[in-house]
Amino acid sequence: MIDITQRLSRALGQAAFVLVLVGCGGGGGGGTSTTPTVTPPDPTLSASSAGGLFNEPQQVTLTSNGAPIYYTTDGSAPTSSSQRYTAAFTLDNDTTLQAVAINSAGQTSSTVLLTFRFDFDPPTNFALEANTLVIDVANENAFTFTITNGELDASFAIEINDADGFTQAISLSGQINNADEQVLSADLSSMADGDVTAVLSLTDVAGNESVPFSLALTKATDTAGVQVVGAVNLSSGTQIDSDVNESSVTNIANNDFASAQQIFSPGVLGGYVSQANSGPSGSLFESGDEDYFRVSLSAGDRILLTIGDTSDGQDLDVELYDAGEVLVDDSLGTGNTEAVQAPEAGDYFIRVFAFSGASNYVVTTGSSSAGTGVRTTGADFSSFDNFVPNQVIVQLGEKAPAVMSEMRQSMQVIRGQRLDEPLLMAFNGIEARKAAIVRVNDSLIDLPNAGVSAKQRTKRETIWSIKAMMRRPGIERAEPNYSRDALATPNDPLYAEQWHFPQIQLPAAWDLTTGSPSVRVAVIDTGILSNHPDFAGQLVDGVDMIGDSENAGDGDGVDSNPEDEGDGDLGDGSSSFHGTHVAGTVAAATNNSVGVGGVAWDSRIMPVRALGRSGGTSFDIIHSIRYAAGLSNASGDLPTQPADVINLSLGGAGSSQSEADAVTAARNAGVIVIAAAGNSGTQDFEFPASYEGVVSVSATNQTNVLTEYSNFGPTVDVAAPGGDMSEDVNTDGFPDGVLSAIGSDRDNSLTYGYRRYEGTSMAAPHVAGVVALMKAVYPDLTPAILDQTLKEGRITDDLGAAGRDNQFGYGLINAFKAVMTAQELASGTLQPLPPSLLASPSAISFGVINTELVLSLTNAGGGDLSVTGVSDETDWLNVSAFSTNDVGLGSYRVTADRTGLAAGEYTGTIRINSSIGDLLVPVRLQVSATTFSSSAGVLFALLIDSESDETSYQQRLANPADGVYELNLRDVAPGTYSLVVGSDMDNDNFICDAGEACGAYPTLNEEAPIEITEDSRYSLGVSFDQTRFFNSAAADESGSVVFEGFRYKDAPKTVD
Repeated sequence: MIDITQRLSRALGQAAFVLVLVGCGGGGGGGTSTTPTVTPPDPTLSASSAGGLFNEPQQVTLTSNGAPIYYTTDGSAPTSSSQRYTAAFTLDNDTTLQAVAINSAGQTSSTVLLTFRFDFDPPTNFALEANTLVIDVANENAFTFTITNGELDASFAIEINDADGFTQAISLSGQINNADEQVLSADLSSMADGDVTAVLSLTDVAGNESVPFSLALTKATDTAGVQVVGAVNLSSGTQIDSDVNESSVTNIANNDFASAQQIFSPGVLGGYVSQANSGPSGSLFESGDEDYFRVSLSAGDRILLTIGDTSDGQDLDVELYDAGEVLVDDSLGTGNTEAVQAPEAGDYFIRVFAFSGASNYVVTTGSSSAGTGVRTTGADFSSFDNFVPNQVIVQLGEKAPAVMSEMRQSMQVIRGQRLDEPLLMAFNGIEARKAAIVRVNDSLIDLPNAGVSAKQRTKRETIWSIKAMMRRPGIERAEPNYSRDALATPNDPLYAEQWHFPQIQLPAAWDLTTGSPSVRVAVIDTGILSNHPDFAGQLVDGVDMIGDSENAGDGDGVDSNPEDEGDGDLGDGSSSFHGTHVAGTVAAATNNSVGVGGVAWDSRIMPVRALGRSGGTSFDIIHSIRYAAGLSNASGDLPTQPADVINLSLGGAGSSQSEADAVTAARNAGVIVIAAAGNSGTQDFEFPASYEGVVSVSATNQTNVLTEYSNFGPTVDVAAPGGDMSEDVNTDGFPDGVLSAIGSDRDNSLTYGYRRYEGTSMAAPHVAGVVALMKAVYPDLTPAILDQTLKEGRITDDLGAAGRDNQFGYGLINAFKAVMTAQELASGTLQPLPPSLLASPSAISFGVINTELVLSLTNAGGGDLSVTGVSDETDWLNVSAFSTNDVGLGSYRVTADRTGLAAGEYTGTIRINSSIGDLLVPVRLQVSATTFSSSAGVLFALLIDSESDETSYQQRLANPADGVYELNLRDVAPGTYSLVVGSDMDNDNFICDAGEACGAYPTLNEEAPIEITEDSRYSLGVSFDQTRFFNSAAADESGSVVFEGFRYKDAPKTVD
């Protein structure tokens, strides 16, 4: 029996039971039997997968030696109470799998522990970039590529081919070890000249392969015959001083009444004056220079002098004399602007001269429609002000006793005793007063005074002596002793120059609302100049979202201070302070007797800094949008109150789903997002403007025509004024840019002021401000409701083709209609809009040289409106339709014929007959006995290498034809350049200094590089720098070099 059991046991091996055989007794009974026992083997367990990272679902099979299997997928330890395994299962998300086998004896196998991770998404949002898109002889042996936003640890493959496949492809491969930027170099010398394509693919560690990214390049090592030609355009009123310091110019003196240079008004003139032996060496250095101009003016016409450079004590003054050489007005202040005004129609002389130093300047002669807010910056002095001659209010500073002891030699104290308080003092006679002036400028005491009364002469000398005293150490302040009367101070003296506000019916809207402090507009841009006087009380807390401290320029990354540190990005070397300009349009403080107005001035600005010295990144912009909307973001902070409106005057090519998601999140939070359509002058999509849910804004000029730079296309929703610096439609003497707040940091100091920019960046904040006005009236305004009002034409004036079109979207934003619509939404009384006939411009002035202008007629309301007739009621005037629809709305050509007209001023009227009544448009024409043409004098066109920032090619431009200079740069090596054009009136060998003519491609304020690979044609505008500044400057202790424009005379290649 034992042998049988043993053999059976061996035969069964490790069976799950033991059989015990028990013998039985014979028939005699009383015998016993035993049941055999089988012991189960130790359980074992295995899995079909070892776990890991996968890019597709995984089927998992568990196998044991017969014991039941139990498993978990939640990270807990498996027991006999866990899920029992019955069949293979599939995993498609991250899982920690644990399993055991447990036999009938309760024995447990070793635990199988497996981790599964899944990544089904291929790498996205990466790019292949290059410092230049041109492969030339200088870089072909080591051409640099940069992979940006690559997925860490992904493998990359770049294949480079020429267009015709003549050259063997060049391949680069490796692994991403820097997710921000991975820099590579390739020898492309074997590539044939022509189009070259570099294609980048990424494969992540899970094996997901990306969609290829293509970068178009050009191989150009044969430079023969490459030309850069084009047109440099001036606005019709541009003129040049006939004697400047520039050594290549043949001067014609205009230094007295007899030699006064005839100029025309309205217009803008660039010039240069100096004291003897002041300023850069040049044709006027030793003699010095002052300028006299003769001009015909209408009653109320204004002459504005903008001084180019006041950084080193330069001080220019302006005087206005009538035809009899009698002084009728002067402006003798200390700021960078001075202004005088014609008391009546007639011929006048303008005298511009240097009280101290030397400087470029710009004189603007404008019609009375430009407003009468004359002096705007610095200490505003005029001998026509009401003050006591020969008296000075003096505030002493340090070492007051010593200073007073010296002053008593030429002055006496009339009132006041304490040296730490203002003192009223007077000069001890004429010679003492003149001695103070001689300290600064000895030529002023010998001026011809035939046309200046004795009292006026004394008052004028009092001002000059005060300005001389202000320069003396120990004198903190010196001022005239004014006689005060009760009078009203005009608000916002520069508002009259903001043509773009009446263009969208803002004055009528302001009668209904000026916004609300509870409405906040987030301006996501370069940050803000928070101490600019036009932002007093206008700002709420913001954020600096720039993560790259080098790009931020403030020494740190993300923080709560959105102050604009400057980018040095303006074409003339100053920083653009782009965000300040944009924010000023949205909500500059208004009715504060300072500077400019804003669209929604009672609303508040939330400054969010996302653009730094080298632009911004999608990541920073994404989190800026989220911050403004009150959503979680990279700063870790939230605003005390989310923004109601977000303005994005920024953008570029390349769509980002993450950016689009941020816009969607903001929109879902109830925030309305406005963005600039772009400035490439094409219908290419730019982002964020082209994302779903963004209100995309194109740009119009003063005649409601799409500007040349504005993008257009199917994603444009609305149009707004963006400006056109090459025009002066309203003939106020200023280019038709958008005027707003800026600063300047070009002279080792930060100065606050105002400047004209152009671009869709300037158009977008008009719309953002109007939406803020709507939100103030109707707080429940949502993105969806705004979209509907746009589609119904309730808040726009239809331009172009009837209904929506690709140039203007649903039309030009109309602030009055928008606020009226908001009121009706709030009251639940939304009704169809009545028709309203709008003429733009509302008044036409041909000035002295214009012969053709455009008049635009639109329906600024709703319903039906037809124009039944347009007639001119003057012999010299003609009006004809050239782009109108079937109801007579659209553009009309207005021409003036001066033939046979004597010199003088003429007025006329255009009568527009319509289905809702007649509209009259006044017309003004000037005829001069002198023939005029636009000129900015000698200009220099520079091609500046984008990598070295050095001038590579230049051309001297002279003798424009009909206001156009011909650009022709020859034998240009292919490469990436900036195109800058400007004058050098002060002869310091640098163009685009303050006060000089300057332009860049495509615009001065948004200069862009150009890729030159073949004969190319470019068109750009040039205008004189008329930036207005306050005299509030904070010294720059950074030790930065003062910007001096762009050097040209030592450039390697010059073309005449």
